[in-house]
Amino acid sequence: MSGRLALVAKHEQLAVKRQCELLGVGRSSFYYEPREPSKEELELEEHIKKRIGYWHTKHCWMGARKLAGKPVADGGIEGVGRQLVKRHMQEMGIFAVYPKPRTSIPTKG
Repeated sequence: MSGRLALVAKHEQLAVKRQCELLGVGRSSFYYEPREPSKEELELEEHIKKRIGYWHTKHCWMGARKLAGKPVADGGIEGVGRQLVKRHMQEMGIFAVYPKPRTSIPTKG
């Protein structure tokens, strides 16, 4: 739990709702319990990452927008969007390689 959320106690004289209001945290975040991803979800993510890595090595200039369609086309996977590809690229340390703008570099003269 985060700092302010750890201050909320369930069996105090003050209701959880009021404690959350006073501390400025959402009540739903107090009751939230993260779930473990299933084996199938982990395998699917691993497969998507492999396909992203494969396409990145073939076409390193492609960013998340271009790569978003690639895993779907060759792997038969549905629902692979740009945000998912972008997140996986960040996790893998992959970025598009292309000439960046050099507009603020002064000339010698």
